[in-house]
Amino acid sequence: MDIKLNKKSKELVDIMEREGYSKEFATLIASEMNTDYTADRMIAYILRSGYLPMREVADEMLSIKAERDEIKAKKNLEYNQSVINRVIRYGVDDE
Repeated sequence: MDIKLNKKSKELVDIMEREGYSKEFATLIASEMNTDYTADRMIAYILRSGYLPMREVADEMLSIKAERDEIKAKKNLEYNQSVINRVIRYGVDDE
């Protein structure tokens, strides 16, 4: 597998391998946990839970990704609302 991983995702692979998961599976999971936030969440899950069936690890990966997507969507909505509020308060800037 030739997948580029950041430092935190590489750490996740190492931890998963120590817990008994194959390098291929660990690399696949880590490639989806491609931010420090998501990798940290998965590392905490693995360390807290120990070895679990791969299906459960994959389910947790999907849950973490869904939560991350919800946070991103919320941040986008908050930004958009702040722009609307600024336009209402100060009008449209021509620049």
